[in-house]
Amino acid sequence: MRARPGVQRGFFLPARADRVQTSPAPPSAPGLQGSCADPGEVPGFAAAAFLEHFSSSVQSLPMNQPKSGDPLHGITLERLLTELVGQYGWEELGRRVEIRCFLFDPSIKSSLVFLRKTPWARSKVEAIYVNWKAAEK
Repeated sequence: MRARPGVQRGFFLPARADRVQTSPAPPSAPGLQGSCADPGEVPGFAAAAFLEHFSSSVQSLPMNQPKSGDPLHGITLERLLTELVGQYGWEELGRRVEIRCFLFDPSIKSSLVFLRKTPWARSKVEAIYVNWKAAEK
């Protein structure tokens, strides 16, 4: 199949302006106006009317209410491990979860590398942390 002259294969020509049909915004749409009062605003949009229309339908959560039911939400693995080492120490952590990075020459850095690569060990350490925090409350 031969391409027409001047038209590259795989490209579409833009629609002609005289064939494009546009529909006006419905008259009941909130915040639409015919002209813009402030030159900094987007033409055809009134922010105050928009906010007034949608603010009644948006419910906000109180600041003290957690947004997630996950007890580890917002806690990094480094913070979790640092708090556990401060609470139990390396020896006790090594007794609870028998992994080399807790038993021989332990460090936060080597433990983080291992725990990020080993899901079963990470889940055990996270369970220890969640149980400790639950018992603390």
